Amino acid sequence: HTHTHTQTDNTQHIYIAHMSSVNPLCPWSGSPVVSEGLTQWNGHVVGFCNAGCKEKFDRARKHFDDAVAAAAANANVVVVTPDESSSAAAVAAEVAKRLPIIPEGMEVVLGSESKYRRDLLKRTGLQFTVKPPNIDEKAVTAGGQESRAENDPAALTLAIAKAKAQKLLETLPNNVLLITSDQVVMYDRYIREKPESVGECRAYLQSYATAPAVTVTAVVVTNTKTGKSVSGVDTAKQFFRALPPHVIDELIANGKGDVMYCSGGFVVDVPAIEPYLAQRVGTEDSIIGMPLDLTVRLLAEAAA
Repeated sequence: HTHTHTQTDNTQHIYIAHMSSVNPLCPWSGSPVVSEGLTQWNGHVVGFCNAGCKEKFDRARKHFDDAVAAAAANANVVVVTPDESSSAAAVAAEVAKRLPIIPEGMEVVLGSESKYRRDLLKRTGLQFTVKPPNIDEKAVTAGGQESRAENDPAALTLAIAKAKAQKLLETLPNNVLLITSDQVVMYDRYIREKPESVGECRAYLQSYATAPAVTVTAVVVTNTKTGKSVSGVDTAKQFFRALPPHVIDELIANGKGDVMYCSGGFVVDVPAIEPYLAQRVGTEDSIIGMPLDLTVRLLAEAAA
């Protein structure tokens, strides 16, 4: 059976090789077409100056075929948008109603340099100060995998959040409820952290048309007076419709956009991306990086 397929493929290749291409010159280089550079496109034989140019064309064609298929899929599905009750504003308003009573003489410190976590926590009305931990997050691993992208995401985020707490405990007084957190994004079973280049960020944003971004966020609350430490992990999932190139360009903003500083290279709370948000499983605050319900529950537990 395998032999038959090989024979068919060879016959097809010979057939193409003996036909004239519609173009005498390679569109990439301007050099004459050669037999090993021939391929088929839209029922015609087209040619290139070498096999490398042909493969470059085949890759480009596959990219556009996939993009067209994704656009067609988006056009044929019922438009689903995130439930308003899962928005960060709605969750913050609910959480604000059940903020724990902070024991007299204790203060809350958010151990994070993330403006997103700070802004989300502010929405609840909780009084706190900010103290960045300044650790090398990439030096922390979990799960024993050689590749960091294959680490267990819950174990990794918990390990980093605990490392942040450990660093800050060296300098904090004994009357603090310390909140530390960390987040990674899972895509197709692999961990994504902050993009390391514009190209990587662009690839991340393009890929979310075919599979959702799954956020895994760990929160650790430590009572410096009692030494008690409690923790938890929250997971959420965001589906996207295909993002047009001009929207991706706007989000990246020549490497200066907020997406460059976010795990997974995306945001959900800016006007440019809102038309492309599809179903959400979980809450917006968790996707942004500070699951408020979990944080407040842990705060109450650590303060008790």
